[in-house]
Amino acid sequence: ANLQTIAAPFFAYETAPNSPEPPCAWMWPDDPYIERDSMKMGIICCNYKIVVCVQAGDNEAGLNQLDSYLVSSGEKSVWAAIESDKRAPQGALNGAADDVSVVEVKRFDGNYILGGNSYYAAEFSVMALCRG
Repeated sequence: ANLQTIAAPFFAYETAPNSPEPPCAWMWPDDPYIERDSMKMGIICCNYKIVVCVQAGDNEAGLNQLDSYLVSSGEKSVWAAIESDKRAPQGALNGAADDVSVVEVKRFDGNYILGGNSYYAAEFSVMALCRG
């Protein structure tokens, strides 16, 4: 839901699409998905990857478009969308977590392959914390 707030055109998929319509994003559980040690303290730490994908066409234009989603603020910022409600009264991610943070971002310049097509993409590593 947070990714749907990014300025259009931008598609937010629930799972990895076979034929994405870039620019777009989707998420899946990271490894480790749940950190067992945190559970001993009454906190559940869930790790996710969010992939942001743009067309790989023109090198400079494609990389500039990808970079516009990687900045930490602004209407196209995936980072800002992920963390947008972390201080909301109901909790982060519309109440699904107590806190959420982007841990790191990795870029894949033209070598991210999906459905036989090559894209410029980035992976956001995201950590969500919930009380158990």
